[in-house]
Formats: sequence, C-alpha cells, structure tokens
Amino acid sequence: MTDDIYDPTYVAALFDRCSLRYQRWSAVSSFGFVWLWRRQCVDRLRGQSQIARIQNGQVTKHANKSPQVVDLMAGTGEIWPHIFDAFPRAQITAIDISAAVHKKAVTRLQQTRSRQVAHLNANALETDLPATSTDMVVATFGLKTFNADQQTVLARQIARILHSPRGRLLFLDRDV
Repeated sequence: MTDDIYDPTYVAALFDRCSLRYQRWSAVSSFGFVWLWRRQCVDRLRGQSQIARIQNGQVTKHANKSPQVVDLMAGTGEIWPHIFDAFPRAQITAIDISAAVHKKAVTRLQQTRSRQVAHLNANALETDLPATSTDMVVATFGLKTFNADQQTVLARQIARILHSPRGRLLFLDRDV
C-alpha cells in the first residue's frame, strides 16, 4: 500500500481501519461541537430553502419539500438526522470510499429511514450520478482527504450533478 495520503486506496484503507471508533473520535476531538456544527449548517440550508426566488420576472416557490440530497464522503451518516429534521421527505444518496464506514452507516440506519438513503460505496471523484440530478450536495469533513487537483475534480463533479439555479451546496470541514 502507498503512503500517499491522497491516494484513494490509502484513504479507503485508513477509514476502514478507524471505522469502529470514528464517531467517538470525532466527538471527542471536537469537544462535542461536531454535532452542533452539522446542525447549524443544515439549518442554513433550511433557511435558504424557505426563500422565494424571482426568475424571469416570476416568483418561484421555495425549494422542493422532498429534496434529492447527495452526501459526499458520507461516513457514518452523522449529518442525516439533521437533514431529515429539516427535510423529512428528503432522499439521500450517500457516497463513501470506505466499505467499513459505509457498512456501519447502513447498520446504524436499519431501524429508521433506510428507504430514504441509497448507499454507493464509491470514490466521490468518479461517480456517474446523472447530471443535474440533485437539489443539495453536502460534505462534512471530507475535503482534507483530497489534494488541490482532486478538489478541482470534486468541484467539477458537484457542478455537474447539482441542479441549478435551485441547487444548494454545504461543505463543513477544518484544516483544508
């Protein structure tokens, strides 16, 4: 295995190894603020979705009440409760490169809302999601796993799948 911290194989193996303790480590290292940060970000999405827009001289209704959401680098799905609180009928496509983290997210979700989340064990840089297929793209604490060139590829992927001009984007990260 390579020691290139931006190599997708390395990143997948790293998160596979830490999958059992990822949520606890995240909460401890943020002094518990990670829950609040995710909540605040989704609250901003909710606020933006309540705003009427003027397009071509016409007032448009606020965003879809059943938004299609893509969660890039989804991890264990810690942002999903906040999304479902803000948008109860949301449909989430969760993408993560780590099979172990993905399995943990699926197991955790089996009790509730499992029909509202589709899981893709994939590299977010290489997905074949249809163009303009999503209303919202969220990514929490995944940007640090990409170098500058990979971040450019990710930006192009997001621009391709995000439905404009209604599309919403939420990134939450640190030390990028």
